Amino acid sequence: MQAINLMFHDVKIKPLRWNTTPERFIEIMEHIATHPNKEKVTITVDDAGKGNHEFMLPIFEKYNFKATLFVPTQFISRGGNTSKYMTASQIKEFSDLGHTIGSHSHSHPENISLMSDGELMYEWGKSKQILEEITGKEVTQCSIPEGFYSNQQWQILANLGYRNVFNSVPTYKVYIGNEMKLLGRFSIGQNITMDCLNQILSYNSYTQKRLFVRQKCSHFLNTLKHRIKGS
Repeated sequence: MQAINLMFHDVKIKPLRWNTTPERFIEIMEHIATHPNKEKVTITVDDAGKGNHEFMLPIFEKYNFKATLFVPTQFISRGGNTSKYMTASQIKEFSDLGHTIGSHSHSHPENISLMSDGELMYEWGKSKQILEEITGKEVTQCSIPEGFYSNQQWQILANLGYRNVFNSVPTYKVYIGNEMKLLGRFSIGQNITMDCLNQILSYNSYTQKRLFVRQKCSHFLNTLKHRIKGS
């Protein structure tokens, strides 16, 4: 069976929609750890918020989960001592502990699918360069900011050496081309119920289709908003 790719963001005391509280995150991790399909689960984390290191990393280590951390490199340590994001040394610690570090672009554009080829080369190339300098390892995985994937990016990502590309489409299917894989993910936030999580982990087709339709509608409306804004 296909991998079950889950997408997390940050852990905060007062979480926004896509984040979780520490208590909720522990509950979710415990549920995954005891599920029969836990070996099929891939945990991915976007944005490299400081809660990834403070709250998530100890729980990953406790349950022996290896996550993939997707970093928008322009955000690293942004804000100095009051930064909401991880430092380079914290990212390297993730890497040294066996977690995978991937790119989430350089500047996390509002809608990366509307960028030119030159802008895309910079976003994905700059990020890859910075992360490889930090970790000392080749970066071959990336996730698309806000899930705004476009076919225009495919060849550019392939030429830069990326091999696994994650978007935000809730699907178990994997698309292969140019020696790369395009993988969907199920977003896991504060408001997810354990019943819904269990259905995702159990390959429930009804739940997958319901989440797929909801994500597609949201994606369409956001794309329309960005195009109107840019016109």
